[in-house]
Amino acid sequence: MFEEYKEAVVRDYQFKMADGTLSLNLTKPTPANIKREWLIVFAGRRSIDDLKTLRLFFGEKQNDEEYERAIRNIDVDRFRPLCKFLNNETKNPEDKFIELLAWLVGFAPRPYQTGYNYVRREQEKEDPKASPNETETMPPDDISKIHVGSSADQITIVKSEKSKIDFLRRITPSKKQGVVILIIVGIIITGAFLYRPKTDSSLLSLLNSQECMYWDGLQYIQADCGTALPQVQLIALERNKLNNFKKIIRPDTLILSDINRVWYLKTNHQLELFTGNGVHPEQPSRDLRRLSEHMFKTYVLTGKVKID
Repeated sequence: MFEEYKEAVVRDYQFKMADGTLSLNLTKPTPANIKREWLIVFAGRRSIDDLKTLRLFFGEKQNDEEYERAIRNIDVDRFRPLCKFLNNETKNPEDKFIELLAWLVGFAPRPYQTGYNYVRREQEKEDPKASPNETETMPPDDISKIHVGSSADQITIVKSEKSKIDFLRRITPSKKQGVVILIIVGIIITGAFLYRPKTDSSLLSLLNSQECMYWDGLQYIQADCGTALPQVQLIALERNKLNNFKKIIRPDTLILSDINRVWYLKTNHQLELFTGNGVHPEQPSRDLRRLSEHMFKTYVLTGKVKID
């Protein structure tokens, strides 16, 4: 049912909002921001199935250029129903706005597929390791260990302990030796980590091998801290910057409502624009500044923006 699809899309939006992985344009949805985000995802994240969503708004077009032109020319007021829905001011927007939201947040599979079980998808997303065996009735020998009035926590403990015993019973002698060896190796590694000299960071780097990132000119890319990348400076991973800090290469999409929501660095009478604040990714000694109305009119509207 489409209602289940709508609920799944909204939950995905809410989850990414809480997780901090949602685009800045969608954290405070306005008609202008939704239009701006649509242009971004159209340019960088679209599939053949997304044409169905485009047709809902614009009908059949000849090519991508015509669809992009249509998005640019659409009146931002067309997005007010979606804004009201996301701001809990209405509960039943047109289906096409749900399809648009699914595209904007990267929900999959999209668009709506008749017969697809979106409820099961959400259950598997919440508990991917769940299996029917976890809900089976306990065998009699477990029940005999539980007294009348036992709590749910006690029942869970009994089941957990029996699972451990059954697992050990199924291990052959050779496998048991392997388990013992793994335990010993784990103890050795843990001891080496706890009692290593303070100057030895090799094990720490190994354990945190995915906790670095680097700037590729447009955005931050997560990388292995132990990987040697020529002409690239690895820095400590910051999840918020990894997901939300990007260079703006389409300044023509900026409008007055972006004032104070975009940051810049001025170099050689040109601006470099970014979606977040902090320091310049290639000049860490220089802080970014919030875009003012004066800078917007003087540089952005006149095309004095560095985009390469």
